[in-house]
Amino acid sequence: YCDGTGQFPHTPEPVPENLGDLARAVVEHHAVFGVAVDPDADRLVLIDETGTPIGEERTVALAAQAVYEAGGKGPAVVNYSTSRTIDDVAAHYGAVTYRSAVGEINVVRKMQELHAVIGGEGSGGVIYPTCHAGRDSIVGLALISSLLRTRGLSMREAVDALPHYSMLKSKVTLADRDRVAPTLERCAALFHDAVISREDGVHASWPDRWVHIRASNTEPIMRIIAEAPTPAEAAALVHRITAVLDATS
Repeated sequence: YCDGTGQFPHTPEPVPENLGDLARAVVEHHAVFGVAVDPDADRLVLIDETGTPIGEERTVALAAQAVYEAGGKGPAVVNYSTSRTIDDVAAHYGAVTYRSAVGEINVVRKMQELHAVIGGEGSGGVIYPTCHAGRDSIVGLALISSLLRTRGLSMREAVDALPHYSMLKSKVTLADRDRVAPTLERCAALFHDAVISREDGVHASWPDRWVHIRASNTEPIMRIIAEAPTPAEAAALVHRITAVLDATS
């Protein structure tokens, strides 16, 4: 990995299937936790002391907890596809979480508009405006390390103390991009009891779950992300959407 050639034995994406060597090294060397970043170091993924990846969705939530625990005052901003764990963390400290369209620039603009004290994206990107207005893995690492030290917690203890949800991601190939708008409207109509946002595709939310449907900006696909208290409940939300998309594809 560090021979200077730039050649990785796998794609340099900090996802669980690529973190096996790091996870084993954490256990072998009795490390307090492990750190993985992507090539431009704007995404932070952590491994707990047992060699288990904590999940990149929890990175921003822990960073937010660090900011609020240290006395930060103000809202948080994340995109519509980010886990609602950060909503619960912010609410615990009397703060509100707002959402933006997917994309770092969209998160940053809303953070600046609302004077947010912390933000980011569920891919592990932490944005801490006290340092600068961009995703930064080193800033995220400093915040989370400070939280662990201040509270005397291991990484696993900190993660276990967070609210837990199950997230499921899916996608459907689009045969006709001209059908995106009417298809999104059909999806929105499924959830008459939800709070609906159309800022970025369709985002339907309830107090303990949500589903986000949006057309990819780079591929001819529709992305579906759902989060709920259990895997079965998240899968049920995705199934309702895929049934509509399959019928119109």
